[in-house]
Order: sequence, then structure tokens, then C-alpha cells
Amino acid sequence: MSAAADLEVRSLPLPGEGPSMDLARIPAGAFMMGDVAGRSPEKDTRPAHDVLLDAYEMAIYPVTNAQFSWFSAQTGYVTTREEAGLDVPYWHHFDGEGWEQHPVICVNWMDAAAFAVWAGLRLPTEAEWEKAARGGLNGADYPWGDKNVQDHCNWRGASRKPNVRILNKSGWGLTPVGSYPANGYGIYDMSGNVWEWCADAYHPTYYENSPRYNPKGPARDVTGIDCPIVTWRNEDHLAVSHHAFRAIRGGSWENNTFGLRCCERISASAGSHNKGKVGGFRAAS
Repeated sequence: MSAAADLEVRSLPLPGEGPSMDLARIPAGAFMMGDVAGRSPEKDTRPAHDVLLDAYEMAIYPVTNAQFSWFSAQTGYVTTREEAGLDVPYWHHFDGEGWEQHPVICVNWMDAAAFAVWAGLRLPTEAEWEKAARGGLNGADYPWGDKNVQDHCNWRGASRKPNVRILNKSGWGLTPVGSYPANGYGIYDMSGNVWEWCADAYHPTYYENSPRYNPKGPARDVTGIDCPIVTWRNEDHLAVSHHAFRAIRGGSWENNTFGLRCCERISASAGSHNKGKVGGFRAAS
């Protein structure tokens, strides 16, 4: 496995000479996806299976308040939660001085996709997300291997939470991106801090017949809604049903160790507002 310092990173300024986004190049090749450690009781992580991906780029951090704020200012974008007039909180209630480098929250799949397309990027597939999370390690539960979680990431049990933005009575909350060590691909926060939206529709049995080469998700979601594969061209992300369930990965600041595993899968509808304070995203190319 290459050292993080030897990996290729591209710095991409956001449109309008905005803040930059750093993307690590993930090499082409195969990896084992799913419950490779054989410890998950959840059927949607099985069977573990071999996946072959082309090379791609993954943002080394989740999208930050500073980046999303720039997007909103440049485009006038209003999140679907705000547009619907739903009760607060909104993403900008967790922005402001001192919180610029914390991950943006209170965004759903539609909001994440809008940002990604504006930036000339896209959301990662589940397979891309998991390969990047594993950082070149196969057969381990976490991005750092099989060691106890301890202070490897921002989760409920971390004893070190630098510059934490407290979000509950227990003193848990968001930390600035990059506050914990990177994995073998030089990518940060793949476990904990915020759950991250993926491009794919979600179905719990997808692994039973998913293609080996560049899988992009099922044609129907768990509720039976047709889900054409998003190509990220000609604004086809706008055709995604707000009701279609999309995959979410990575765990958050409020999770226990179980939710932090590389193989952990959850989902919500693309237009959902239920993830609120624990939901963010990162971009890919």
C-alpha cells in the first residue's frame, strides 16, 4: 500500500474562484466489498464480493460549511428543506465564524447532487466510497484496520473532539474536517463525523447479483421505484425521484462503533430531511 504522502492529490477551485476542494486519485484495481470480516449481522452487507473499479478521484474531506456557503452565495441555491418551509434547523444555522471547516449538515441527496454538479463533480458510487474508505486495506472493519476505534475518528466515544460543535446534551457533535488521521489513501473522516450520501439507489439484496466491474447500484430501490443510473450529464440527477431511497455510508458523530465500519449501509429517500444533524456528503470525479 502506498503511503498517503506519495499519492496524487488535485486541488480544484470551486467556480467563481471559490475555496478549493482537494481530490485524491484512487488507483484502478480490485478490492473486496461488503462484510469482509464476517462479523456483521446485517444481510445487506453480504455476500462479501470482489469488485473491480477504474481509477477515480475522491474528495479527501467531506464538503465543508465554507464550500457549501460559497455554492449557495454564487448560485442562490436554497436547500429542499428551506424551500419546503420545514421547521428549522437549516444548514446555515451550523455555519458562521469558527465553523467554516466543519462539515455541512442538514442536506439531503438532492442538495448534495446539486452542489456536486455545480462543482463539475459527482457523488461517489457505493463501491467507490467503500474502496476509498478502506484505504488499501482488505479484510478490515475500519479505515485504520481492526484496532479499537478509540480516537481514530469523531464518534460518541471519542475522548478527543477538537473544536467540537456541540449538538446534543452529551457534548457530542461535529469536528472540523481532517481532525483525525487520514487512511492509506490520504482521505479523512471516512468513519464518523457525518454520514455521507452516495450516488446509488439502495436495495438490501443488491450484493447478491451486483456486477463486478464498476457497479453503479440497482435499477430499483428497496420500495420498487425505478432508479435509472445517474450519469451526471445533462442534469439527469434532477430526474431522480425524491422518494427513491439512496445509499448512505460512514457513520456519524453520534454513532457507536458498529455504525463506523467500512461495510455499514443505511439509506434514506433522496428528498429526506430525517438525517438532519448527522447527514453530509463528499464529492468524487
